[in-house]
Amino acid sequence: YHANGNEHDPLVEYEFEEIKAAIQLDREVTTNVGWLSLFKTPGNRRRMRIILALAFFSQWSGNGLVSYYLKRVCDSVGITDPTTQLLINGVLNIFNFFVALIAGLLCDKIGRRVLFITSTVGMLVFWIIQTICLSLYEQHGNPMVGRSVIGMIFCYYAFYDIAFTPLIVSYSVEILPYSIRAKGFTAFNFAVSASLIFNQYVNPIALNALGWKYYLVYVCWIAFEMVFVFIYVVETKNRTLEETAALFDGDDALEKVTQHAAEVAAEEVKAKASNSVEEISEAKE
Repeated sequence: YHANGNEHDPLVEYEFEEIKAAIQLDREVTTNVGWLSLFKTPGNRRRMRIILALAFFSQWSGNGLVSYYLKRVCDSVGITDPTTQLLINGVLNIFNFFVALIAGLLCDKIGRRVLFITSTVGMLVFWIIQTICLSLYEQHGNPMVGRSVIGMIFCYYAFYDIAFTPLIVSYSVEILPYSIRAKGFTAFNFAVSASLIFNQYVNPIALNALGWKYYLVYVCWIAFEMVFVFIYVVETKNRTLEETAALFDGDDALEKVTQHAAEVAAEEVKAKASNSVEEISEAKE
């Protein structure tokens, strides 16, 4: 890919040695890796801050209200026919699938950070509009306003799907170094499960007690998500795993890997050049 099929190109050999050097360095520290390693270094703490936040954001962005209680939402805006509710639910899931698929294909071109920022901004805008529509429907009972709520749900999910459906797992794994990847991803899944408990047991009580006013809680929370993503989520587009690690651990970690890789690659190139010279000399003799 990098050298038109030439496996012995210096660039190919350098990158291969860089990968091997990174794995070797990870193996050297694997024996000392425990759960506390997730938070021991500043780089790992920055990683876990992002990973745990994305885990909770993926379930606490208001999507839990729609995913678990779409029937109740439809009832609250005057759409009570079971067939219509089923149709809305089915179309919404198909819509989510295609939006997430397109976003997943574009993440390497657009960038992860851009998708996350765009997602949170879009979610905030359409969640606010959805909240306004719910309030107006409760006050005036206008059927057109009720249908607008369903439209806003689709618009909201379009922005949710461009980042939080295709990226939260791949991005989390991408920023975790090899030595703590398994433990870091386990912590991510635990955070997702913990957030689901909230959705399952708190949301229905809050909806019954507050009605549309409960949506204001998520307006504030999504606004917080937007600020967090803008400040802390880093761009990993067009970066190797070693370069991504340097974003968290500093340039010293990257320099150590690249220096070792360059030395090994240079030695192999010299050895092959020397062998070629010897073969040419033997052929002349």
